[in-house]
Amino acid sequence: MTPRSRPTTITPIDSGETVTDQVPGPDDPLASLIKTAFEQAQKSGKPDWRTMHAGVLKNRLLLLDSTFDEANLGYERFTDLLADRSDLVDLDRGVQPPVVTLRTQGAQLPQEPQDEAVAPRGPWRVRSDLWSALLRPGTGTSYLWEDGALRTVPTAAVGAEGADLELPRIGDPGIHEWRQEFAEGLGELSPDGQSAVDRWRDQESDTWVLPFPLRGEWLKFLKLRVRDTLIAWFEHRGLEPPEDLVILGQTSSSSARSQTTTSDLRGFVVRCVEGMTRAELEALHLPAAAVFRAQH
Repeated sequence: MTPRSRPTTITPIDSGETVTDQVPGPDDPLASLIKTAFEQAQKSGKPDWRTMHAGVLKNRLLLLDSTFDEANLGYERFTDLLADRSDLVDLDRGVQPPVVTLRTQGAQLPQEPQDEAVAPRGPWRVRSDLWSALLRPGTGTSYLWEDGALRTVPTAAVGAEGADLELPRIGDPGIHEWRQEFAEGLGELSPDGQSAVDRWRDQESDTWVLPFPLRGEWLKFLKLRVRDTLIAWFEHRGLEPPEDLVILGQTSSSSARSQTTTSDLRGFVVRCVEGMTRAELEALHLPAAAVFRAQH
């Protein structure tokens, strides 16, 4: 298949410029789309915003324009399209998955001030008990940090002395604020993508409502906010955060499942129950504590 001749090229970034200084001509919509994708990565505070996997770049393009398809431009594979745009990006097929880098000239760009919520490199998670304590529902249970360990006690038994040791609970209002902050930082989306994000933000819908590429981004955002809230709580009290507050390395499927909001999980369970037959409901096993709370 013969690719279409490409439009006017973009002048590479000179030292001291940002991605927004590149101005593609009006007859080069693909270059404009790619430029916007990298621009959003830059605005998100990503330190290495000029480099991303080819699949990540394509996901960003689809979020900006849901009709994007390299086949419409005469290419069988997305990487073939990128290889033909060497005026704009460098494609490294020597690694898997392939890596795309926005082309530059001269010295590296000066690093812009970054958001303090910079993610660790590689897989990571927040310590599970601290994660659960911060995002716990209002069930009458409090979490106290005493002698370097977390202890659960009935909220009514905390008392004045233990109040300063009680970890905060974000609750639904706090989660809603984080959702708003996440949505506002997404930049331009396709109409369908924006509609899905609005529904997720305004109706407190489950994470699955988000376009697929954004679900992982929301989890990363949520982990950062939980981590920074915990660190701020420890520092405000003059306490040293535990060394394992952030656990680096490959996360297991069970720990990954724990890094989700309680409201998401509760919504999923409710949907399952609503679709159950009478026989399935009678066979349902509920925790005794949950039954007790529902009856009192």
